[in-house]
Amino acid sequence: MTLILRVSLNIHAAVLLKLRSRQKESLNIDKLAKLRMSVGKMSTALRILVIENHEATGTFISLFLQRSGHQVTVVPDAKTALDLNDLTRFDVILSDIGLPDLDGWELMKQLRPHTGAYAIAMSGFGGEVDVKRSLAAGYQHHLTKPFVPAALEEVLRNVEPKHHG
Repeated sequence: MTLILRVSLNIHAAVLLKLRSRQKESLNIDKLAKLRMSVGKMSTALRILVIENHEATGTFISLFLQRSGHQVTVVPDAKTALDLNDLTRFDVILSDIGLPDLDGWELMKQLRPHTGAYAIAMSGFGGEVDVKRSLAAGYQHHLTKPFVPAALEEVLRNVEPKHHG
């Protein structure tokens, strides 16, 4: 199934995002309507590290963030994230919890001593226990998949960029 999401932004631009998915899920029209209405005020440009092992999801998130003015680096697994030389350059770390080589909670525990970035967990599970576990691991926010881009942008509006030298 190929999903084409065209979002008209209030900055006279159109974002065309293409997501290939093997799942046969229907698109929630209410969520799309909320997305269109809420994207008006975009967040300040941030440097964002996305850790996501599903290529289509990583591409979709990256395209949305780039179109919103952010600088994005996408890595496919925990090992690649841990091998990055300078984690301090990122304002935000957006990580999937279900990574193939290490769960996102353990990853954040290992990353946290090396970065002060605002950390956002992404998971298909959003129960109270999951959210508490994300917060305990060092994330500041937990997004439950699937989420509309506006939900991510809403979180990013509250993140202050660090001064990069």
